Amino acid sequence: MYKIAEVKKPSAVPQIALRLEEIARAMGISTASVRKLVRNTDIPVIRLPKSRVMIFPTREVTEWLSKQVKKGGEANG
Repeated sequence: MYKIAEVKKPSAVPQIALRLEEIARAMGISTASVRKLVRNTDIPVIRLPKSRVMIFPTREVTEWLSKQVKKGGEANG
């Protein structure tokens, strides 16, 4: 996703969330909602092998959520 050459200034460093609370705050939803999304959908998450650690790339998750909202809006309206 990010090449070493691209990460030369702080603005290029991908922002990540290591806790459900952090990604919930970044997305503006509850922690319970994030848990449900992780279990039931294809939310962008990196799961470390042989552990329960999950890393959420914040920008990608926010973009994913925006697309989901647009899909829901089109389907319902």
